[in-house]
Amino acid sequence: MDYNKIKALYQSKRYAFYTGNHNLNILVVRNDVEPKPNTYNDTLVIVTDIDNKHTLVECKCTSIPGTHWLNNPMEPILGAGAIAEGQYIGLWYMGKFHGTDALLEKNPIKMYRDNDRDNDFDFDTKSITTGNYCVFAHQSFAGSYPKTVDKSSAGCIVPQQLTDYVRVMEMCKKQIASGLGNSFTLTLIKLSDYNKI
Repeated sequence: MDYNKIKALYQSKRYAFYTGNHNLNILVVRNDVEPKPNTYNDTLVIVTDIDNKHTLVECKCTSIPGTHWLNNPMEPILGAGAIAEGQYIGLWYMGKFHGTDALLEKNPIKMYRDNDRDNDFDFDTKSITTGNYCVFAHQSFAGSYPKTVDKSSAGCIVPQQLTDYVRVMEMCKKQIASGLGNSFTLTLIKLSDYNKI
């Protein structure tokens, strides 16, 4: 991923792009080019300035429920959920989830819904619902480097590698410590859109 390319994409979509030391842009790039259910096939990117230098940190993540939750959705009537593309200003605040640092939802979010329980996620725009669904960013609970998602995400953003998750949480703490507030915006785009820039 490229800092200038990401900034250009934000500008093309008229999304807010935060500048200044430790002011985080949290971006998830969903791999719609080669989708692979139940894997960490997406990319979490933190775009910021550190010591007045443009900085980009990226890691593998998932933005789609693992197969357990595809087949046993937390919302049985609506079906399994996955965040819809867009920018969600001030979506998260830093707190605790299962005793570990996490970004917790405080504002409504749009979610695709899939209820056919076929181990794959269908992105039908007609299925989108809006609400507070406890969509977090948190660590995987299946070890330090799990190969599959399984129960670790029901639609939350989950980095694959524990060391990456720790680094992201430390960057969030640094934003708060720098007086920039305990509020974090999520932007989610498709890889195919990024590739067009």
